[in-house]
Amino acid sequence: MSSDEPGLNEVVAMLHAVLYAFQNALGNADKRVCFYVAQKLPDILGKFGFDMLEDDYRKNVESIINILSKTGYIGEIKFQEEDEKTFAIGIVRCALAETGVHEILKPNRAYCSYAIIIASVLQSGIDETVVLSPSEFTENGSHTLIRRYRHTLVE
Repeated sequence: MSSDEPGLNEVVAMLHAVLYAFQNALGNADKRVCFYVAQKLPDILGKFGFDMLEDDYRKNVESIINILSKTGYIGEIKFQEEDEKTFAIGIVRCALAETGVHEILKPNRAYCSYAIIIASVLQSGIDETVVLSPSEFTENGSHTLIRRYRHTLVE
């Protein structure tokens, strides 16, 4: 491959940018994108050998964080229970963010791809509806809140 051709990192960064652009174009992407992804992602991950066998959602989330951390794209993932209904996800030193995609696209009411993955795993392990707040994007990562609800919220 010549140096003018994009490598794997550049292709992944382009797909990342397309996801943000798509979410911004839809406007209220949490209802259209995240809900569908949350339903399908566990099956997709299962194709790659990730099975959510644990009854404890914390162990499933810990497992997916370990997998994502090994990709080399993320320096650190912080997952914290703020209270009994709220979780915070912090993505630190994200190689994709460090390409400048957040500054270029300025995602608005969009969701970090990694937060969507973690929320999907969380959703499959609890008996409540998981709702993401739009991510706060930084030049090297993101912060996302996730809330648990007994009933689906309708706008």
